[in-house]
Amino acid sequence: MELSQKFYPLFISGGIAGAVIDLTLHPLDYIKTRQHRNQKLDKKASSFYKGLSAALMSSFLCAATFWTFYMICKDNMLSRNYSLPTVETTSSIIASFACCIMRNPFERVKQLVQVGENINVIGAILHIYKDQGAKGFYNGFTALCVRELPFDTIQMLLFQTLSHFLLIDFGEFNHFIYGGIAGGFTAYITTPIDVVKTLMMTNASQCKSFLQTLLTLYQKEGIGALWKGWIIRVIYITFGGTLYFGVFNMAFKVLTS
Repeated sequence: MELSQKFYPLFISGGIAGAVIDLTLHPLDYIKTRQHRNQKLDKKASSFYKGLSAALMSSFLCAATFWTFYMICKDNMLSRNYSLPTVETTSSIIASFACCIMRNPFERVKQLVQVGENINVIGAILHIYKDQGAKGFYNGFTALCVRELPFDTIQMLLFQTLSHFLLIDFGEFNHFIYGGIAGGFTAYITTPIDVVKTLMMTNASQCKSFLQTLLTLYQKEGIGALWKGWIIRVIYITFGGTLYFGVFNMAFKVLTS
């Protein structure tokens, strides 16, 4: 299939995969965000879906962007005979950076809604703009990139390695199983970065840089603070990885058949 013919199925398949994750697992993301802020959970059922509209729009567009950039870069580099590890790493980094540019404003709005007591998506947008102007939507961008670039790279490398060597062949479920394993492992080792990113995006930290926030948190609360919410994060991303790779593969097959 020509590269130009792949664009539509890649974009739509990626978007569907991203949206399915947030629609299914958003309550776990809400719990994780509140834990990072040391906030008690609001146990009303509706509270667990705070920020869902922003999350769905973000997840569709960002996942669509990631898979489109990733596959286009990968195809171009493979045609030039680069080694597979170089192809996977470079494609993941480029795709992840493009994704971060699009994701950050949505992530800011979503997390502000999740930690606020009486604020909706529109209210969060107005609050950010009034308080900091347009640049406020990119608070925590460095932290997001520091989290996402290594996360996406490690996850994709691990997924492709597991898929390539096929230690156990699960048939049609390979993408689901190996996606979950890759997601869960990567989620655990990147938890400290996620904690810092949340604090920066929700204005819980008065520090302006990623490193300053990290060191301040460590000095005030100790090493354990860097692993707040890791259980929820691992569960969330294990299920997320299962759905992300599995649904993407299914949707792409349908759209290209």
